[in-house]
Amino acid sequence: MQLCDATVESHREICRKLNIFDSYEEELTKGGAKGGEGAPESCKHLLTRFLNSAARTQLAIFPLDGDLPEINEELIAQLSAKNLYIIDIASGHGAGTLSIINSIHHLRIKEESFPTDPLDIDIHALDFSETSLSYYENLIEILRSDYLKVGITIKFHRHIVDLRSDENIKTAVENIKTSIGKNPQYLLTCSAISGVKRTVFQESFARSYSYIVTEFREENSLFFWVEPQTKGDWIKESWQELATEQKIEYPSDGCKTKNIRFHWSDPHTKSVLHADAEYLLMGLAT
Repeated sequence: MQLCDATVESHREICRKLNIFDSYEEELTKGGAKGGEGAPESCKHLLTRFLNSAARTQLAIFPLDGDLPEINEELIAQLSAKNLYIIDIASGHGAGTLSIINSIHHLRIKEESFPTDPLDIDIHALDFSETSLSYYENLIEILRSDYLKVGITIKFHRHIVDLRSDENIKTAVENIKTSIGKNPQYLLTCSAISGVKRTVFQESFARSYSYIVTEFREENSLFFWVEPQTKGDWIKESWQELATEQKIEYPSDGCKTKNIRFHWSDPHTKSVLHADAEYLLMGLAT
């Protein structure tokens, strides 16, 4: 799989602005960084892990060999709406969400039959790293003019939130819902939270995820969660627990899951990489 041009070029541009692009191959050999743990780690995570997350998420818009048909169709339908509010949970640099939008941007350019009606997106990004959120916003600014050419407008709202704090989450959610108003259509996104490890997620994050999903349950709204394959199926167990709390049968028409092995081409090194991905798409009708 080849990554969309918008994803590749924006990643290259922001890394060059930060004077880190020339160390890309060297840093890859050292392994990934944990995003958000201070400015240096956030910067390294942007350099070495951004494209991995982007590849996994892009696959949901451009499925290979007939994989993900229902997830693909529902996501594309959601991103054809005139007004959409994306709630990006543990957003980091926004690789997952931006990859989705970049895929729609690509389809609007390349596919003559693809709808090109105005698409107005408000992104509300939740993360505890101000540095990561600033990179996210910078990436949007790099892409903004290209989006506008195909009728996509983006408004970005950063929310510095500790997902381990009930009070932090409650305040952020209240502020978002107050600013949005009535009859919204939501797309909740999450990508690669598994980096925090199983016990940490269950003890410190699961409750926040349940609260966020509950608060943003609206008609025609979706929750889309993408992860690299995890050991012991703990992500699947977390999905099942979440679906049970939301009184949604797991799996069912309202809650779809999929595991895929795939390969993608690193545009900066030209090497082919093998990867795994786990997907959850949950309908959020009340």
